Amino acid sequence: ALDRGCDVVVARAVGRLGAVTEAAAGLLKPGGLLVHYKGGAPDGKELGEGKMAASRNRMKQLDPVFYELPPDGKRSVVLCRRTRRGAARRRPRS
Repeated sequence: ALDRGCDVVVARAVGRLGAVTEAAAGLLKPGGLLVHYKGGAPDGKELGEGKMAASRNRMKQLDPVFYELPPDGKRSVVLCRRTRRGAARRRPRS
């Protein structure tokens, strides 16, 4: 049940890191992982916004992982782990 939280939430090219982190934070249980699949490399501003959103929501943003898919698909993955118990600051809207 969602009231206990999810182990993993996956977001594929949904939006900027900060906004997606805020929206998904309430779905994760402590120790849960948010996986952001990005279409390219997030810039420094987006990474900073994501890190701040993660911190506000009892999460830690990890360094991005970059990879390529043929023929020209540069991609990245940014992971955020829920680190502490307690409610996230924002909950997704129903």
